[in-house]
Amino acid sequence: PALIPAYTNLHKGRPKEVKNLGAIPAADGIKIHWDAYSKPDDPESARYFVVYCFPAKGSMDKNNPANILAITSDQSVTLPFNRVGDKGCRVVVTAVDRFHNETKKGVTLRIEP
Repeated sequence: PALIPAYTNLHKGRPKEVKNLGAIPAADGIKIHWDAYSKPDDPESARYFVVYCFPAKGSMDKNNPANILAITSDQSVTLPFNRVGDKGCRVVVTAVDRFHNETKKGVTLRIEP
């Protein structure tokens, strides 16, 4: 998966960061869930989310599409057990607005094996 370039010539604002990022066990992995700001008439409302999965240690390169676990309009996604690995991982969730502007940092959650 890859992201559509932002239409910064139309709108330069960014959506608000997601909140209440958490994880619960699921039958086929770990369900990652979050809350997001969304109002239909606000151009900076979250329209969809990017869920990145990084190793427990090392750099977190959001520019590498291999690190994208999911692009979804839902406010949850299941992280398969094989992505957690023996050492755990770090999950980062960002919000994207209708102009494809992505939140700057995202919110990080450490998943232990």
